[in-house]
Amino acid sequence: MHKQGSPRPIRIVKLGGSLLNTPDLRSRFDRWCAANPHPCTLVLVGGGSLVDAVRQLDAIHQFSTTFSHWLCISLLEQTARLAHQLLPNRLLIETREDLDFFLSSRGATDRRSQQSVAIVQVGLFIHPTQGEIQLPESWDITSDSIAAACCQRMNAEKLVLLKSVTVTRPMDRLDELAQQGIVDPYFPDLAKSLHQVEIVN
Repeated sequence: MHKQGSPRPIRIVKLGGSLLNTPDLRSRFDRWCAANPHPCTLVLVGGGSLVDAVRQLDAIHQFSTTFSHWLCISLLEQTARLAHQLLPNRLLIETREDLDFFLSSRGATDRRSQQSVAIVQVGLFIHPTQGEIQLPESWDITSDSIAAACCQRMNAEKLVLLKSVTVTRPMDRLDELAQQGIVDPYFPDLAKSLHQVEIVN
C-alpha cells in the first residue's frame, strides 16, 4: 500500500505486545532489523497481556470507556520499558527532547547513515490532555491504530506491524484483516493516508 507525497525517511515499527512472551525475542528482532535495514526506526510497543487483563476486567465490571482507554494507553509505557529490558541494545526514548535529538542526529534526514533503532513511548504522541494525536476512546482502538496515527503525524515513509500471525490477504484488503481481528477496526481508515504499510510475522 503506497501513497504519493514526500514522506520523511522514518520507519515506524509496532512491536506486538504478545511478542514480549517470545523467549528469543532479541535474536529474532535483531535478525529482522539486519535483514531490513533502515536509517531511522522508531519502535512502538503494544499492550499484550497487560491490556488483555484490563479487557477481561472491563467485561466483568463495565468500566467507563474513558477510564479503560487511558488506562490501557498508560500500560503501553510499561510494555515499552519491558521491551527495553528484553532488547537492551536498543535506546529507550521517554522525552520529547530525546526524540528530537534522535531524529536530528541518527539519520532521519540522511539515508546514507547507519541503521538506528529506538523504542519510543507512545505517551509522547497520545495523552489525555497534551497529546498531538486524537483518537476515539474505544476498545476499537489498539496500538495498531496508535502506531498508524503516529506514522501519519510524523509523515513517516513506512509502518511495519510485527505480529505473531501470518497475513495472506493483500494489504489493500485491510478491511478483511480487521474483520478477522488481525488489525483493529479503526486501523483500515487510518492506513489509507499512510505511504506504505506492511504486516510481518
